[in-house]
Amino acid sequence: MDYPLLLGGEKAGTLRIEQQGLYTCMEVTAAAREGLLRIWVQGGGREAYLGILQPGEEGLYLRRRLSRRELADFPQVIEQASDRQLPPREEVNITQEPSEPAPEAPDPAPTPEEKSQPQPEPEPQAASTVEPPTLIWQERRDGSLVAKEGSHTLLALPASLRHVPQGADLRRIGGREYLVFRY
Repeated sequence: MDYPLLLGGEKAGTLRIEQQGLYTCMEVTAAAREGLLRIWVQGGGREAYLGILQPGEEGLYLRRRLSRRELADFPQVIEQASDRQLPPREEVNITQEPSEPAPEAPDPAPTPEEKSQPQPEPEPQAASTVEPPTLIWQERRDGSLVAKEGSHTLLALPASLRHVPQGADLRRIGGREYLVFRY
């Protein structure tokens, strides 16, 4: 099957896909141009890197034979090949705003009997915390989240664990639990 190749946003060549036994052959051809051109195969909002166009006798070309395992990273429905990556998904603030606590009535003064009794220790806080609303998390295609906090980058990976590994925080972001690492 043939698909369009877009260079600089304009149709400038073709992507041909053929089944060759156990392999899928992807061949890109285009007229000669200057510069280094990286090619991505795109479709259905997904993309996969194919390679760099090389000069040939009749212009530029790229040929790759992909196994079933290598092909798993490519979009299921292919629409085109392009020298431009898909734009990143729009940033979405998926942090939860902490709810305003209701004003509490002041505690009555303890009676002399209550003073002599040992006070219960406060319960430890849960490992999962609500993220402050100042962070804007950007969702990546692999399901992870990235945010900037000052000079640090925060990476959040979806998690459903029994315990939190050392060096990570368990946080609830947008209703899901994530392991957050600071870099």
